[in-house]
Amino acid sequence: MSLWGFMRVSQRLSLYPSLARSFGTSLWGSGRSVGQASTLFGWDLGHRHFRNEVIKDSTGKAKGKGKGRGIISITKAAADEMLQLLEEHSSSSPEANVLGIRIGVNSSGCSGLTYTMGYAEEVGDDDTVVEEHGVRVVVESAAEVFLVGTEIDHVSDELCSEFVFRNPNAKESCGCGQSFSV
Repeated sequence: MSLWGFMRVSQRLSLYPSLARSFGTSLWGSGRSVGQASTLFGWDLGHRHFRNEVIKDSTGKAKGKGKGRGIISITKAAADEMLQLLEEHSSSSPEANVLGIRIGVNSSGCSGLTYTMGYAEEVGDDDTVVEEHGVRVVVESAAEVFLVGTEIDHVSDELCSEFVFRNPNAKESCGCGQSFSV
């Protein structure tokens, strides 16, 4: 068993507040600070990584453009984690009007694009709403072209808890898996 076990970042920081500065890029991801994570999601979501997996065919080349598939699909594991995050957020911020999880893409990282994830408080006219396994996910309209056919999963082990984006549009990913290019 590890020293940290399955403690959330908020629990770790309440025990050891001096650790806050060291969490900067190691737990949140390259180019983002813990302050940004806590602003966007609160500490309980800030410790999760986003990892991109480039889907390759038998020849080792990146596969297709996701044609003939929906914008995104969500695994049961990802939906369960999202529902837990929404429940925790609702109980800690009862005044918030959260409709679901918002997914997007930003220009950032060494490969050019990174995934964004936050709480959706509104749905834009051009946004797409996907509901699977009881969770509502709002896909930002500008991100749709990059996300067509993407499967969102959630994996955990004793060292890490992360959302994994299996994106058929991604041609390559950086070494840490935090960013991708199409």
